[in-house]
Amino acid sequence: MIMVEKDILKPTNETQPFAKVIGLGNTTCILGEISFVWDENQVDYNKFASFEYYDGNAKAISLDEEVMAIIVVNDNKEGLEEVVSALSGKVNLLLVMSMEEIALPKGADSLMVGTEYEIFIGIMTILDLYRLPNMIAVDFSDLCRLLSNSGKFHIICKEQEGENPIAEAVSKVATRYEEFKGNNLLINIASNPNSTSPLTMDNLKPLSQWVSSLPKDVNVCWGIYNDDSLRDGRVRIEVITTTQR
Repeated sequence: MIMVEKDILKPTNETQPFAKVIGLGNTTCILGEISFVWDENQVDYNKFASFEYYDGNAKAISLDEEVMAIIVVNDNKEGLEEVVSALSGKVNLLLVMSMEEIALPKGADSLMVGTEYEIFIGIMTILDLYRLPNMIAVDFSDLCRLLSNSGKFHIICKEQEGENPIAEAVSKVATRYEEFKGNNLLINIASNPNSTSPLTMDNLKPLSQWVSSLPKDVNVCWGIYNDDSLRDGRVRIEVITTTQR
């Protein structure tokens, strides 16, 4: 197992990523729920993401500052290849999320297949990497290294509270991971910075033990960030995993 810990003292000169999320087919529920959650938490999502529904004209899709695009597909994949073609080469990372098994379009970097809820969580997980303040940062270059030309990826997200929230969340993550067994993992741990039980390195021992138990050829990059929307004592562990060529 190869583990990379981000250097919290090393400054980054990377541009803050700005993502475009495009819905094909019946994706109103997913994109609408994201907007609802952010509105509820008073998040100005226009600063780091833009949303639009595909209207059948791929040439009309415009980019401003976006360096990443996420195409969400449900029920109707007509126009998917045209949208990918229009965006390919114009963004640093091009992802497709679908609610049914489809072939990865030429020009896209990676595909995630999941339920409506899993895709909603997947989009939130990716965008939260940049929206939330980091204690130990995972940046856009880490995401690109993980997902560029990777073919297929999965996202695992577990929230837990109680006496041993990290241990319980890790147990659930580990069980879910057994279904995929990717050899590249990006792990993020989120907690409320105002919690009466602040997150400490000792709390992370169950996570470190699980990571140490993985095969030696598994690459792991991890980070810690704050999310004040989490209830007191609640933690969230997010894992993006893929098996690259």
